[in-house]
Amino acid sequence: MDCDLHLERYHFHEYKEFDIDLITIDPAVRALCEQNACGQYNRNHMCPPAIKGIEEWKEEISSYTYAVLVSKVYPTQGGYDFKAWFEGIRDFQETLAALK
Repeated sequence: MDCDLHLERYHFHEYKEFDIDLITIDPAVRALCEQNACGQYNRNHMCPPAIKGIEEWKEEISSYTYAVLVSKVYPTQGGYDFKAWFEGIRDFQETLAALK
């Protein structure tokens, strides 16, 4: 994969391509989730129980050979610029969907 092409096309702020073997699925992290350590358990669509189980993640991740970590920067008019936040979220989700 040529990350530079994607960086230019999707206007990523930063990116890092890396070998999939560097990703560790740690059951201790899921245990923290189940203990509601951050207060988001069952309150966030990116947190348990709304996401896959550990074994499902391991299977999916192992189907790839490399990963790319990306970031984008979105301007806001201050700390509570909810409109800009949601526009940024929508844009980032659309960008990630386009990469698949």
